Amino acid sequence: MGVSFFVDDLQGNRSSIVVPVTIQPGLWIPGWDGPPVGLLTPKADLELYGGPLQFKSGTHFLEGYEIVGRVEVSGTADVTIKNCWGYSAEWYTWRQIWDMGGTLLIEDCELGNAAVLGNPGSVSISGDDITVRRSYIHHTEDGIKDGIRCLYEQCIIDNLWGGPTAHADGIQMGGSFNTVRYCNISGIHFDGTYGTSAILMKADWSPMSGIVIENNHLTGGQYVIHHSSGPGGGITGTIVRDNVFGTGVYGPVNDNQGFAVWSGNVDEAGKPVLP
Repeated sequence: MGVSFFVDDLQGNRSSIVVPVTIQPGLWIPGWDGPPVGLLTPKADLELYGGPLQFKSGTHFLEGYEIVGRVEVSGTADVTIKNCWGYSAEWYTWRQIWDMGGTLLIEDCELGNAAVLGNPGSVSISGDDITVRRSYIHHTEDGIKDGIRCLYEQCIIDNLWGGPTAHADGIQMGGSFNTVRYCNISGIHFDGTYGTSAILMKADWSPMSGIVIENNHLTGGQYVIHHSSGPGGGITGTIVRDNVFGTGVYGPVNDNQGFAVWSGNVDEAGKPVLP
């Protein structure tokens, strides 16, 4: 069984390829019956590229690489990374830094390597103006730390790194206008112990608003979702709907801000989950 993909080369020519469907065993995304999550080709076929890579301006397209080391996007650079495997022992792997007009698009990638664990505080993806689709993220302390205007869809985040000082979250949000949908996110460490949360939303740096969490499978952590004010202010306008909740140590939700919309959320047995 295979799935057809359209692939663009560096000259903009589009062709169709068929690759096997290889969803990770036991991982599922509610309502998503599209192409598989992660790499489109075997890792052995990727071209090895040693980082770090830095992009400060211009338009760049990376496809078909095993990138060892960090990728840093800043300034006005617009960068697309597709069908690449990235990992690093540094603090972050792929990062879009500073809100200066640049963008980072990540599709059909894998970030993480069980043999190359990140340092305490390590993150696979961080920054502003990032879109991530159909990617598999694992073996860093936080899967994603986002800023503002980020979109994550059809992704799997699991097997977080959990050292003695870890504060692991599948996604840790500190900014506004972010959307997470059709994702499978686990706040459970690779050794089976529970981290902090699948998704943490906390206003540490500034007030937050405009967050949408919909049609995901969320599990693990002390609480599956953590939603709270912080030193930077409060959170308003958060929408959480049509998600399937697994278990947290203390429950599904820790909230002190309230939600603009909370609807259609159920546990794995189909029973309603209330905030």
